[in-house]
Amino acid sequence: MSKNIINILGCICLILLVSCKKNKVDVPVDPVPTKTQLLVNKNWKLESLSLEIPYVTPLGTFQDIYGVLVRDCEKDNTYFFRENLTATGYENALKCNTTDPDSTNGVWTFIENDTKIVMGLNNPLPIDTLTVTELTATQLKFRLDVSSLSFFAGQPEKRYATGHFVKQ
Repeated sequence: MSKNIINILGCICLILLVSCKKNKVDVPVDPVPTKTQLLVNKNWKLESLSLEIPYVTPLGTFQDIYGVLVRDCEKDNTYFFRENLTATGYENALKCNTTDPDSTNGVWTFIENDTKIVMGLNNPLPIDTLTVTELTATQLKFRLDVSSLSFFAGQPEKRYATGHFVKQ
C-alpha cells in the first residue's frame, strides 16, 4: 500500500510539474516611431546646405552654399510641423524685414511612401519638395533637385543640393 501511495504521489507531482505554466513576464517593447512621429511637435532649424557638383573640382564634389542662399536673417529661423499637416515658420530674433510677421503658417505632407516632404511654407530653401535621406528624433537630412533654378538654366546635368535640419 505504501508503494501505491508513493507511486500515486509521484504521478501527482509529475502531473503538477508538467501542467504548471511558467509565468512569462512580457517586457514592453517601444514601437518604432513613424516618420511623422519623428518629424512633428518639435522645432527644426536649417544647419547646412551644399551643392552637389557633378564633376570633381579642386574643392571636391560638394560646395557649401548655406552662406550664399540662406541669408543671415534666415539662419535662426525654425520650423514646427504638426500631426494635422500644418506647419509654422518662426522668424526668431533676426528678421529680414522689421515688418515681417513673427511667424508664418503653412502646410506640409509626406509623399511617395514618406520619402519626400512637400512644404507649403515660406522657407529659405529654393525648392519646396525635400527627398528625405535620413530622419531621426534629432536630425532631418535631405536632398533636393535644384536644376530648375535660373542660374542652372541650359545646363544638361541635373543639379542637387543636400542639407540638414536639426532639432532645437
